[in-house]
Amino acid sequence: MRPTLGIVVGVVTLSACGTSVPGTYGTPDAGDLPDAASDASSFSDAGEAGTTEGGSSCASPQTWYIDADGDGYGAAAVQLCATPTSGYASKNGDCDDTDARAYPGQPAYFDTPRKSGGFDFDCNGDEQEESTLTGACHPDGNMANPQCIGAGNMNVWYSETVAPACGETAGWLISCTARPAIGCGIISETRTQKCK
Repeated sequence: MRPTLGIVVGVVTLSACGTSVPGTYGTPDAGDLPDAASDASSFSDAGEAGTTEGGSSCASPQTWYIDADGDGYGAAAVQLCATPTSGYASKNGDCDDTDARAYPGQPAYFDTPRKSGGFDFDCNGDEQEESTLTGACHPDGNMANPQCIGAGNMNVWYSETVAPACGETAGWLISCTARPAIGCGIISETRTQKCK
């Protein structure tokens, strides 16, 4: 897209071959990409080699990535002659640029999905549960000297089958101890499976 002269937006100052010029923007077309959520009125032609978003040309444009959620990672690439002040990142690979919790290498786990859906917060293409360990706690039937099947299993999902899926709620077994003439002493709570 070629800019319409006379329309000036003072968002980013671009440098064309050593000369600082204000970014000029025209009416966006189908091939344009919005700069960032904070500046949705300015656009760039990502596929137009050597031409920056401001319509300027420079010998060595730099590739930046639109970072709409401000997490330090972007998705769509743009060519700029100068280092932008905000709204862009030097690293790409963001799998959800609408959710700042999602970016490559995210170490934390979350119990609510990304804004775009799913639980892949570290952008590796997979949803990893925080815990898949399960355990049970029930008496063996000997009331005189009871033993608890599963005793000693602590901090596991209270299940004899499988752990809950991402975002699902289930019982969490904290402790399981034998109690003479009573059976098993169980301490548990409800938790939601976190993933990344």
